[in-house]
Order: sequence, then C-alpha cells, then structure tokens
Amino acid sequence: MAIFPFFREISFAACLISGILGSVNYYKRGNLDLKTAGVLSAGSFVGALAGVKINLLIPADTMKIILYLVVLLSGISILLRKDKPGNTEKKAV
Repeated sequence: MAIFPFFREISFAACLISGILGSVNYYKRGNLDLKTAGVLSAGSFVGALAGVKINLLIPADTMKIILYLVVLLSGISILLRKDKPGNTEKKAV
C-alpha cells in the first residue's frame, strides 16, 4: 500500500461523492423520500461503524475466509436467480 497511501480515503470519497450526486439528482426529479433516505443513511452509518469494530476483533485470516465465502455465496445466488430458458416474460430495459 506504500505506492497508494491514500487509496482507502480516495475510494471512500468516490463513494460519498457519487452517493451525494445521485441523491441530489433523484431529489430534483421528485424520486427521493427524504425521511426514508435519512433512515437508510443513519442505518448505513451505524452499520459501517459496527462492522469496523467487529472486523477489528476477528483475525485477518478468518476475515479473508469469511469474505471469500460471502463472495462465493453471492455469485452462486446470482447464478441461481438467472432467468430460466422457458421464461417468456419481458423485462423493462
């Protein structure tokens, strides 16, 4: 990480900026309920803080295994949810 010392900060800033810009655009078009957005934002903030605290309690090797399992199970879930060949419903583009 010595090559990119601020990689995490830049990544966080990119997520924050894209979230803010997206929220502003949704709000301008009337597609954003501020109360719901506030509740979701507060929950995300608290969840992120709790996740960091829990992550610090788990050894790095165990955390890697957990992460690999979550990614693997997510991929399997996506593959199982794909449309079946006989499905003729049209989806919105």
